[in-house]
Amino acid sequence: MSNTWFLVQIRGWSAPYWMEEWDEEYWRNINGGRTPRSPEDKVFENMDADYEDLDHTKTGLFLETSDAGWLDRRGVWHPCGSTHHDNYAELVLRSTTKLLNATGWVRVYGVKDWHCDRRLSADQRNWLLHHSYKVEDYD
Repeated sequence: MSNTWFLVQIRGWSAPYWMEEWDEEYWRNINGGRTPRSPEDKVFENMDADYEDLDHTKTGLFLETSDAGWLDRRGVWHPCGSTHHDNYAELVLRSTTKLLNATGWVRVYGVKDWHCDRRLSADQRNWLLHHSYKVEDYD
């Protein structure tokens, strides 16, 4: 079932967020919470579809300068908020955490902590070493 979803920057919030219109006074988020509407709210996008279809690279899930994120097998960095790995995988990468883990993507938690379910590729190993992460010989 689809609804009209909006990508909104709420007054006082730093990043845009996806919302559904609740009524004239409130926005409703995907978790069912309500947020008061304000004339100062900025609407970036709206569509009559599922919230997954919005451009989530405009939200707080996508942070170009984050220390946390996903590292693909080719050593390409995909930054996200430190607590948004699962949402980022689903909404930006259009995948699942389970699939990314199974195919050997590195989940970087930030501040030099990371995890990978498979042996690192040479590109991943080089990226981690270049960015001062500790990599053991058996990784």
